[in-house]
Amino acid sequence: MNRDGLSKIRRTELLARLARLEQMISEQADRADFIRKKGWNAATADRRLELLVDSHKLYVSVLAHLSDENPGVDRARTGRTDPPLPSG
Repeated sequence: MNRDGLSKIRRTELLARLARLEQMISEQADRADFIRKKGWNAATADRRLELLVDSHKLYVSVLAHLSDENPGVDRARTGRTDPPLPSG
């Protein structure tokens, strides 16, 4: 397999991981809100949310780096933004 083929596989894998991370971030944000509404200490839930968001930023950075190596990549797919942090 040539380099372009491997880059496409990496991009596809990164996009799948980004989609899953976005889902996990949403679920964790809901969990943290639930904990806060119960009046419980949400520090651990908030920390996990922060770690998920940091991981998301890292994956976006890697995806952008791969896109820079391959100018023909569809920028609309790689121009993702970080999911919004929940207010709380």
